[in-house]
Amino acid sequence: MKKACVVLALADGCAGPDVEQGPRPGNVMGNNVFFYYKDLDAAARFYEDVLGLAVVADYGFAKVLRVADTSYLTLVDGASGMHSTDEPKTVAIALVTDELEGWYRYLKERDVSMRGELDVGDGTPHDGFVAYDP
Repeated sequence: MKKACVVLALADGCAGPDVEQGPRPGNVMGNNVFFYYKDLDAAARFYEDVLGLAVVADYGFAKVLRVADTSYLTLVDGASGMHSTDEPKTVAIALVTDELEGWYRYLKERDVSMRGELDVGDGTPHDGFVAYDP
C-alpha cells in the first residue's frame, strides 16, 4: 500500500534558476488539495494535533484545514467521498519553512514515521526530509 508523504523543505533552499513561463490563464490565488483516508479521524489528528493546522470547515465526511492564507488541505472519508482510498496514487504535500530542523525534531519526538531523514548539505536541490502521514 502506498502512503502519502509530507515533504518539508527549507524556504531559501528551494529557489531555482529563472525559467520563462508560457502564457497561462490568470493568477493562481490559492490551492486546495484533497486526500482520501480509510481512517479520517487518524488523519485529522495528525494534521490538527501534530502539524497544528486549523480546521476551517467540518462537513463530517470531510474536513478543510488551512495550511497558509490561501492554501488548504481537505481530508475526506474514503467511504463517502467521490474517490476511493483503493485507487492508485502517489501524493506528497510540500510544506516550506525556515524552521526545518525544529520541525524535524518535533516530528521525530512524536514518533512520526520517516521516509527520508533530514538532509542538509551541498549538492541537493533543497534541504529537507520526508515524513509519512497516517
